[in-house]
Amino acid sequence: MVNGESVWVRKKVILLGDLAVGKTSLARRYVYNIFDDKYISTIGVNVSKRIENVRYGDKGYSVTMMIWDVFGEKGYQSTHRRFVEGADAGILVFDVTRPETFQSLWEYWVPLLYEVTGMGMVMIGNKIDLGMKIDEDEIAEYSKRYGVPYFLTSAKTGTGVEYAFHEAALLAISIGKVSVDRKGEGVYPSTRGILDHIMGEFIMGMEDVNEASLIFKELLEKYNLKLGDSPTMTEMEDIVNDLYDIEKAMVGEEEAERKKTRRIAILNIYRRLKEGV
Repeated sequence: MVNGESVWVRKKVILLGDLAVGKTSLARRYVYNIFDDKYISTIGVNVSKRIENVRYGDKGYSVTMMIWDVFGEKGYQSTHRRFVEGADAGILVFDVTRPETFQSLWEYWVPLLYEVTGMGMVMIGNKIDLGMKIDEDEIAEYSKRYGVPYFLTSAKTGTGVEYAFHEAALLAISIGKVSVDRKGEGVYPSTRGILDHIMGEFIMGMEDVNEASLIFKELLEKYNLKLGDSPTMTEMEDIVNDLYDIEKAMVGEEEAERKKTRRIAILNIYRRLKEGV
């Protein structure tokens, strides 16, 4: 339960990445809080679950995380697509001691997700207990470019694992709540729906909702917008950047960066889905 009565939801979260990056170990650490050095390759998919409590806006959610640990052998696109379908969030895993597994995310796994679904994604660099052989600046650059938050973890020690899965639960909730408009047979979020989503998240995330409401009103006026308008994508991007500058002073740079990355992820999903209709 999170601050009172929780809304119970069930979400499918999919773990993707190359062989031996530690997907199964991450799932076992998160669900059972155990680790085994012995490597066992996943055949097909392993499904486990855990309840994750998150707060989004003014509500608390108890999220039953159905975690699909998918085999990492590339070249089985048809089977991978079937496993990905219906997922609410994706966790992309690479091994920080093997740079090729990081590049593989962008060459194989991310295009696969983009093709099948518009879910939110979290990126995990695993095995930090063995040392880093990838420049974190490069990871951060990809994170900002694609709007995918990243976490550095160790399934062996547990470092960062809880934070990463918590973020995945939050993405499954927040991106799934964006309003949609219909055009022909395709369905995609409207910029008006995204603006409404971001406004609610910003206001309810502040201690003084009246002050936050005034700040957001002034931000809309800056772009000659009012409630009910459908901003352009450029205006939405400017609003996201402005909110980052505002929130940096109110909640700190790290939390402001996390909120910005999540909002960019929503905008990127909007672009992909709209291009598909």
